[in-house]
Amino acid sequence: MQEPETVHNPLKLLRMRDLKSEYGLTPATVYRWIGEGTFPLPVNLGSNSVAWHREEIEEWRKSRPRANIRRR
Repeated sequence: MQEPETVHNPLKLLRMRDLKSEYGLTPATVYRWIGEGTFPLPVNLGSNSVAWHREEIEEWRKSRPRANIRRR
């Protein structure tokens, strides 16, 4: 029996529900960041449907600065 592949397909499209479940992002935050030019633009799938390329979201995530938290 073959194990299921665990590597993400970089061409996979992520819907808003995926952004919320995998990255903890809310629609309000995503669209605010898009408006500010700090989040990748979605691709149109239909008249009322958009998605994001997983690869672009991963690049965005990796570009985010680390939090500066000091331990006491």
